[in-house]
Amino acid sequence: SQRRQREHDIIRRVWDFMETIPYHHMKPRQDLVDAGFCLADPARRYLVYLPEGGAVNVKVEHGPFRVEWINARDTAERKPAPETRDGQGLKAPDGGDWLLYLTR
Repeated sequence: SQRRQREHDIIRRVWDFMETIPYHHMKPRQDLVDAGFCLADPARRYLVYLPEGGAVNVKVEHGPFRVEWINARDTAERKPAPETRDGQGLKAPDGGDWLLYLTR
């Protein structure tokens, strides 16, 4: 009776997503973003969580980077965007919570 399947399913999807990226090489790097929460392996990959969408500037090294927006509520929903050389002015698709994934 205490089971909360909806919440369990959300956490499971997050775990499954994290298994698809080399997060163990990434470190928290709040100094590289002006919004959200950042994990980075500088010059290789950056993962930024934006809890309320919006725009973010990411200080990237040695671009260009492929840009992918991942719906944090349903990580199967992915929206590619034009690549970025400088990581500036990247805007989430809507006001929900999104993950921004930049890769070389």
